[in-house]
Amino acid sequence: MSKPYRKAKGYWWIWLLCVFGGIAVGFTAVAQFPKDAGPWIFAVVGGPILLGIITGAVLDRKLTKGRQKRVGAFLELLGLNFILDPEPDVKQAFFSQVQQLEQNAALRSGGANLQWIAYGAIQGRQALIFEHMYVAGSGRTTQVQEHTAVCWVGNQPWLTLLRPRVGEGRALERSHPELHVADERFDKNWIIWGEQAGIDILTDSFRARLADSPRGEMWCFGGGWACCLFKYPLDPSNLANFIQRSGNAVFL
Repeated sequence: MSKPYRKAKGYWWIWLLCVFGGIAVGFTAVAQFPKDAGPWIFAVVGGPILLGIITGAVLDRKLTKGRQKRVGAFLELLGLNFILDPEPDVKQAFFSQVQQLEQNAALRSGGANLQWIAYGAIQGRQALIFEHMYVAGSGRTTQVQEHTAVCWVGNQPWLTLLRPRVGEGRALERSHPELHVADERFDKNWIIWGEQAGIDILTDSFRARLADSPRGEMWCFGGGWACCLFKYPLDPSNLANFIQRSGNAVFL
């Protein structure tokens, strides 16, 4: 079954190209040095590699900003207000409306880590849309955690459901008291926690609309909002599908 949307293409190949280019330049330069060059050998090898890493980081940031600007142009065409790299006070004011996501969706440091925000009405329905990013781990192992979210005004009970990515389901099952619906296939694919009354949200038609959800999709209801999150950044075309899909699931 084809997925309704996919994550934006990453730029890891830029990093590899720059790093391996630096390695190639470094070792080519070393071959020209006499064998008794001593400690200078390390500088000759390390310099191009370090330059490759820095160049890769600069290009990655530039390409990421380009994607985010294209996202902004698309959202503005929808009539939304878009802010790239909002000021700290703007971030906090925006995120305070969905503060529960810091805990319920594990969006570390909440508004402080917003990359861009958008808000306004889509076909008469108020929505908040944003991209959130933070770095998890420390020392040798770190991992960038990115989320794209669209939140619609709603009055549903508190409920969170997640279609986990490969390898993360068991840990999440241990961290929350699980809820279940009378649907073996849905219970197998989704982890659900929250208020028991929230189970009523998961009607047959709603579950059917989530049948093709990609891994990493999460829904957080409650606090006056119905939020759909995806654990990756999106480009404009996939964001368009994401917005339409989440709105249809909530309102149809």
